[in-house]
Amino acid sequence: MKNNQGYLEQYIYKEIVYLKKYLYLPSSSLYKKCKELYKPSYASNERLIFSFQGAIPRDLLAHLQRVITHLDISDCFVLICNTHQGTKKLIKDVHDAYSIDEDNIFELLKIDLHDDHLVENLPDCKPLLNPPESMCMYPWTQLEFKPNGTVRPCCVYKHEIKDELGNVINLNDNNNIKFEDLYFSHDVKLLRDQFRQGKYPSGCSKCWNEEKIGKQSDRVLYQWLARDKLFNIDYESENFENLTSFNLKLGSMCNLSCRICNMNWSSSVAAEILKDVPVSEKKQHEAYLALRRGEWPKKNKNFWSELTKLLKNVDYIEFAGGEPLLSQHHWKVLNIACDLGYAENIVLRYNSNATVLPTQSQLDLWKQFKLVRLDLSIDDIEDRFDYQRYGSQWEIVQNVVSVINQDKIKNIVTQVSITINMQNVYYIPELVQWADQQNFDHVWFNHLQAPECLNLSSMNSTFQQQVIDKWNNTDFGRHTAQIHVFLDYISSIDLSGPDEFIKYTRKIDNVRNQNFADAHHEAALILGYVK
Repeated sequence: MKNNQGYLEQYIYKEIVYLKKYLYLPSSSLYKKCKELYKPSYASNERLIFSFQGAIPRDLLAHLQRVITHLDISDCFVLICNTHQGTKKLIKDVHDAYSIDEDNIFELLKIDLHDDHLVENLPDCKPLLNPPESMCMYPWTQLEFKPNGTVRPCCVYKHEIKDELGNVINLNDNNNIKFEDLYFSHDVKLLRDQFRQGKYPSGCSKCWNEEKIGKQSDRVLYQWLARDKLFNIDYESENFENLTSFNLKLGSMCNLSCRICNMNWSSSVAAEILKDVPVSEKKQHEAYLALRRGEWPKKNKNFWSELTKLLKNVDYIEFAGGEPLLSQHHWKVLNIACDLGYAENIVLRYNSNATVLPTQSQLDLWKQFKLVRLDLSIDDIEDRFDYQRYGSQWEIVQNVVSVINQDKIKNIVTQVSITINMQNVYYIPELVQWADQQNFDHVWFNHLQAPECLNLSSMNSTFQQQVIDKWNNTDFGRHTAQIHVFLDYISSIDLSGPDEFIKYTRKIDNVRNQNFADAHHEAALILGYVK
């Protein structure tokens, strides 16, 4: 009679993975083992073999299922060796919960392979297997530096990081801050602990609100962009080496005064506000202070030494602004990465206003990086674009898009990012038609939440219905799924009416000698806008 292991002779396999020890090892260990065994394809009788003696803990098998799904390995190539009576049902339960392989399921072979001796000397690690569905990688992997010098775990989190006395940390005032102090601050450690417990932190409400209406949130997008990290993090630990990503807004320098922006994010908006302020009051004005706060990258030398020290571990940097392509501080980061030989490991991502064309030497600099994801923020076309993004010229935008997309550098991926708001919601069909003619790799739709007077709740019922009718009569092609999310949202939103929108718009029109109705004739008529 053949021994238990003899039943495996019909299969091709590299090794038997004994699952019990992964109850005592860091949570990334099982992912690393599966990645080691990963192949693009397997022979029909080839298997990844996993064994567990006794009842398999659900979180352990669920973790394995999620890792296999994440690595895009068909479930039919996974064999579980176990004799417990409840295992067959457990395999089906975790498959139904976490697998996208509708045609296959883990194979069960009812044999026992002794495994107790393998865990005798292992530490009691208590790994966080099968991380909660609410888990977000940001508090483990990233820090965001804002234009005003404050720091957050990510760009959509509500609150800035505070010091041990409860004061907001600002790089304008603190020239000795260590990135470790930020990473291990009480705020960020508490946030990590909340995610471990499966909670939905209130500071992350923007993501929860978007996910509630069926939209992919920034949390979900980051999990896709940085998907190789998702199961490669030991969520149960506090390990500074997990910090591999930065969102850098290196000041507020910008050439446009967009209506959806404010003085803290655009130097042009701040300068426009200051024009009519008496000279004697300028230096006390909030717009002047916003401009000064935006100079922190020039003043804080310690930031640069800390960043340089950590670049060897970095694999992802996102730049926004201001307008990042105008920022010499941003090009300084790239030059440091290239000089130190780290560029080939780093993915860059930009949020640019599409009015700045990089020079040839700057394009050559991009070629040294692993990938460049260029998101061009374009919310409308032609005269409506120029109206909404004051200081722009549509002809320049067309030229930038044409040059970037025409002879695309092999490591550049382009996307047009559309922020849907009161100004452009009626004209989304025209904008999408234009975008589809421009050779973008992706088109992405965002939902403006602030300022509140410009978000979609400011519609009246007539405008709401006109938008719904127009969108329903438009063939959005490959964007239909994204559009339907917004259609459902627009149909169900509580409307506050356009009074505040009209008041806000009229105020800026008077300052800039513009008229919303000139560029947005149809929308203005429906809303009753008269300058």
